[in-house]
Amino acid sequence: GCARIFAREAASWAAKAAAMATRWTPGAASSASMAAPVPRWLTEGLSVFEEGRDRPRWARGFEREIADHFASGRLLPVGQLDFGFSKPKYPNQILISYFQGCLIATYIKEKWSFDAILSILKGYGDNKSTPRIFQEVLGQSLEEFDKGFFEWLGKWVEKNGYEPSIAPDRIPALQLACEADPKDPRK
Repeated sequence: GCARIFAREAASWAAKAAAMATRWTPGAASSASMAAPVPRWLTEGLSVFEEGRDRPRWARGFEREIADHFASGRLLPVGQLDFGFSKPKYPNQILISYFQGCLIATYIKEKWSFDAILSILKGYGDNKSTPRIFQEVLGQSLEEFDKGFFEWLGKWVEKNGYEPSIAPDRIPALQLACEADPKDPRK
């Protein structure tokens, strides 16, 4: 998964950009002809998912930050994740959204298959909405998907030995949320 393939070593931006452009050129042509726009969380998440696969030194290293933001309740549900790119509400939310998209792609690949990701992309080509695509391809509503993803993410955080820090400004809201719904895995 993403946690292990992301190295912290920086690479040349020019080389990185050239390689990514070459790899995504065929995909760009097909996405341009798609009837429905593919959400940014998916396109950017797949990009991050792929970055470290062939050249680990190009990978991003946001494991610690994603664990902290998960513990702080700042990660967005999949239906709202594009707002993490277009209307960020805290510092680094855009970068966190890239990595969350990658982890969503990893979760889908592990739970269903990479073919499920391809079917999701095809759904956008067929001009379907995200809720409809998730129901048809994954057999889940967006709410069911989010519940499963956040449960998986909690296990990922624990498995990788992260002891997240909670942002102090989030503690009162998290306490209230836990009292209201103690079974919600995001709290």
